[in-house]
Amino acid sequence: MRPSGQLVDVEDSDERAGQLERGQLLRVRAGLGRFRSLIGRSSTSARQGNRSCGDRLDLRAVRPGINVRPPAITAPMSDVSTRQALIQRVVQNPPPVHGAAAGATGVWSTAHDCYDFMARHVEPGSRTLETGCGISTALFALWGAEHTCVVYDQGEVDILVSWAVQQGVDISRLTFEIGPSDDVLPRLEPTELDLVFVDGSHAFPAAIMDWFYAAGRLRQGGVCVMDDVQLPMVTLGLFEFFAKDPRWELIVRTDKWIGLVRHSSGPLREEWTEQPFLS
Repeated sequence: MRPSGQLVDVEDSDERAGQLERGQLLRVRAGLGRFRSLIGRSSTSARQGNRSCGDRLDLRAVRPGINVRPPAITAPMSDVSTRQALIQRVVQNPPPVHGAAAGATGVWSTAHDCYDFMARHVEPGSRTLETGCGISTALFALWGAEHTCVVYDQGEVDILVSWAVQQGVDISRLTFEIGPSDDVLPRLEPTELDLVFVDGSHAFPAAIMDWFYAAGRLRQGGVCVMDDVQLPMVTLGLFEFFAKDPRWELIVRTDKWIGLVRHSSGPLREEWTEQPFLS
């Protein structure tokens, strides 16, 4: 077993790994059990062995001359309309990361206008983070964000990566942090973020904890999006807090999701004496 944090480069010429372009980089922090090959089990699997929580694995494909990226995906993402146009494309053919439990599409999703809202706030190079994995993950990749996806199930990552290979989606800017979000989020580097999407576990108080740790990394003026706010276990007490705390501005509220702008920065950890607006 390699010590936590060791960087491992896997140079694999296996036929299945050859579907990615040379130099495409996928960063994965394995947090649950044995890391399964994201492209397929290959001759390197015996060398990879078990990895502990916090290990990072880089996969660099080495087969040259394969271009799997369709022209529409390489359009300039600096244009909002281009980013918005990709939403329907992914919704119509989504990564089926949630399987039969999510119905015919195989993936749970938010409302189309939520994706549209995020498309207007995420530009190439934006620093983003989400809890949960699915259509939004694919969109963050397509939009060119420096994106972190905190996901509990390694299997969802496998499916997403396989889908990306088939669709020619560049996932080189994605980082998957695998494990329960309440374990993963506190140990991540506290770099500032431009947008956070909370859509992981919906059991109380998981979503509130995700907001606490993830939104605590937002820069001043950064945006927090929370899905499934119709569920009381997702937002219990949060709306009352947002209504009174001047450091948060609720700019969009629908029956399913909300969008907030943060007017401060730094961790959300503080004493009760720093919240006079709740008195």
